[in-house]
Amino acid sequence: PGTIDLSRETFSRVNEEVTASLVKAGFKYVILLGDHGGNQDPLKTLAPRLDARYPAQGVRVLFSGDSYARADAEVEAYLETHGFPPSNHGGVADTSELWGISAAYVRPDKIAMGDPVNRDANGGAVIGPTGVEGDPRRSSPALGKIFDDIKVKDGVDEIRRLMSAAWCGDR
Repeated sequence: PGTIDLSRETFSRVNEEVTASLVKAGFKYVILLGDHGGNQDPLKTLAPRLDARYPAQGVRVLFSGDSYARADAEVEAYLETHGFPPSNHGGVADTSELWGISAAYVRPDKIAMGDPVNRDANGGAVIGPTGVEGDPRRSSPALGKIFDDIKVKDGVDEIRRLMSAAWCGDR
């Protein structure tokens, strides 16, 4: 519940075709990034393959994961430091991030306790029947602003580092 799933192959192919369209449109830098755990590895694997495809056109294709992984670690540390219970999919961080973008994306009267936070043998999330993992009831637009700012800062910082290396000719 609460997700739309594509196979790794389909997700990679969609990103490959979007990248090809961007290259045709004249983009010289394509940054692959996502905000879902299952999408990180396919994008990280795809970026160097696509980067190797376009050097004759002066195009760089790079992967940026800090707006997801690094930011999520910072958000989790913030929540723990401030006494929030564990949560994940649809929990306090996810709900607050959406709320911080626009109140139109959250129905506060529908926020309820979700399923327990569970992990599989590999440490991955096991989403229960409600699609919500943890307790989002303390979510707020103010928390969302804090978390969204963390994601943007981490993403922009990494993209600047990547671009700086790309401008220096590092492949």
